[in-house]
Amino acid sequence: MLHIEHSCRGIEHVQRANRLKTIANAVRVPGGARVGDLARATGTSPMTIRRDLAELERQGVLRRTHGGAVSLPTRGSRLPFAVRLGGHLEQKQSIAAATVELIPDGSSVIVDTGTTCSAVARRLP
Repeated sequence: MLHIEHSCRGIEHVQRANRLKTIANAVRVPGGARVGDLARATGTSPMTIRRDLAELERQGVLRRTHGGAVSLPTRGSRLPFAVRLGGHLEQKQSIAAATVELIPDGSSVIVDTGTTCSAVARRLP
């Protein structure tokens, strides 16, 4: 039962990360995006979108407006680490597993910043 709960939480985390990324990208257009449009685009409720907008506003990704949100970052800037962390999880885990296999026992390594590097660091013994 615990394994099923853990898997469900993992799926929810991926869905949430994808939703946050979708929202962050949607508000980058001139004029931003409306709550109703974001709810339809993500298949969630307006209440969920409002909670996501509040979180993304705290992270400095966007500014909430009456009925929606507009982007804060300049064009071409990267999404915050916390938002990127949940994206492409399978690929990151695959890269991390392959990378750890290449490191001989007893070696020292330096791990750079980035979400894929974070996945590698979590797999190191």
